[in-house]
Amino acid sequence: MKNLCTVFLLLATNAVFAQRNIDFKIDLVSLADTSMVQNNGAIKVHNVITHMGGDTLKATDTLKLSMHANGFIFPFDNGTTIDSFLYYTQKTMVKGDTLQVNFPPVIIRFPIGWYNFCFKIDVTNAGDTVNDTLQLNNTTCTQLQVVPTSVSKLNTNIQITLYPNPTNNNATISIDLEQATTLNAIVTDITGKTVLQTTPTLYTKGKNRIQLQTSNLPAGTYIVNLKDRQGAQLWSGKLIKQ
Repeated sequence: MKNLCTVFLLLATNAVFAQRNIDFKIDLVSLADTSMVQNNGAIKVHNVITHMGGDTLKATDTLKLSMHANGFIFPFDNGTTIDSFLYYTQKTMVKGDTLQVNFPPVIIRFPIGWYNFCFKIDVTNAGDTVNDTLQLNNTTCTQLQVVPTSVSKLNTNIQITLYPNPTNNNATISIDLEQATTLNAIVTDITGKTVLQTTPTLYTKGKNRIQLQTSNLPAGTYIVNLKDRQGAQLWSGKLIKQ
């Protein structure tokens, strides 16, 4: 009888303290790196979650998705301020299975500047403990620039290319304008400090090139901002200097 009681006790203990190990990876697919969004504007984020290995995700499990900006929790603003939202899978997932997840629309109400937006996934279950065995891949990040609401963008049909990128010498902005426009390029480092800028120049309708003398810049990541004569931000991109 004593041995039988011990067996029942162990079973009950395992039921209460059940633990599973699952490795999940999250990939950002719809919010491009170095995107530009107006303050008070909305962004839509689409992620793909992949089961990389370990135990099975149960249909009763819950995925907790959260977003952070520069290390701080960023509230979703879709009528209710929350720092995360729960996604009920309602299906089992095993290694190799993927899940398409859309975040609620997010209203950006941040000071003007560059932000490192990160999206994280955690698995929760009221009945047992679920551990992510590899924390490095359950978060994905991208850079997002918040600009004033007065900032306009060039027509989306206009082609803008920054090349070569990465570069170990100079770089060039290639732009096809629909009308003559005065433009100048400003290059900043990741702290926002201006390290290079071109003289405002009137460019003609059609294809144009703006040369960036980046050969003397130290290796690192830089932000290239293209502005019009009034100083309005028209385009922004990331440049890697090797």
